Amino acid sequence: MRVPEDKGGMGLGLFDAALLMEEAGRTLASGPLAEALVAARLLAACGADDALAAVLSGEKVVTLAMRDIAAEPVQWVAGGLVAEAVVARSGDDIVLVDLPAEARKAEENLATTPIAEIDFAPLTKTVLASGADAAALFAGAVEEWKLLIAAALSGLSREALRLASAYACERKAFGVYIGTFQAISHPLADLLIDTDGGKFLVWKAIRAIADGEKDAAGTVSLAAWWNADTAARAATQSLHTFGGYGLTTEYDIHLYALRSKAWPLAGGDPQNWLSEAGRR
Repeated sequence: MRVPEDKGGMGLGLFDAALLMEEAGRTLASGPLAEALVAARLLAACGADDALAAVLSGEKVVTLAMRDIAAEPVQWVAGGLVAEAVVARSGDDIVLVDLPAEARKAEENLATTPIAEIDFAPLTKTVLASGADAAALFAGAVEEWKLLIAAALSGLSREALRLASAYACERKAFGVYIGTFQAISHPLADLLIDTDGGKFLVWKAIRAIADGEKDAAGTVSLAAWWNADTAARAATQSLHTFGGYGLTTEYDIHLYALRSKAWPLAGGDPQNWLSEAGRR
């Protein structure tokens, strides 16, 4: 989607990708979708045509390492368990790291995401770009990832609340539907407002980037923090609406609760995005 047409992609914008990610969040898409979108765009920007062709054809899955591998050679990588290559930053270089199967160390997690712990030190690396411009390009890619994962969390929140609302309209207690109890309905309504706010905050950040506003970077951080916080609260409240059933594997809501916490952690503690927004 984010690869230019002259490189074999669709040449679509950040807003298009955000709409896709909102649906990916709603349906709990399991692959490293946000990471692959950003990594493919980086490959195109760096002129890595051979690697890009393998990605666009579906021959290889590529993902993104969020932190400098020169400073942190061992780190968790979203989608690392299913990826054949990783686009990463190494100092002021953007590198493509080949990821053989033996290098992928599965990290067992309740959210069943294909996260893996990768030791980049011994792996083969190809330098794609170097210098201050390369470092800035990679930093921008991480910002794009934050917006895409924020959009996914917005979709996740909305679907979790929809599932809870539907259940509250069919489950009875004391002979009445539990959705008629204010203690059930009001928190869900409040969280729907927060979910709407999160979606529109992502849209605001995209508009701020397009308009070159000076506070665009701060808005990106706020959108990421807001949606991570809202998703955790929305999924938890929705799970509680199901009562004890919510903790079983018979209902999908437990997956929404787990993914709401797991997805943003690929970028570190989401609370750091709030202080980052303040600095910006």
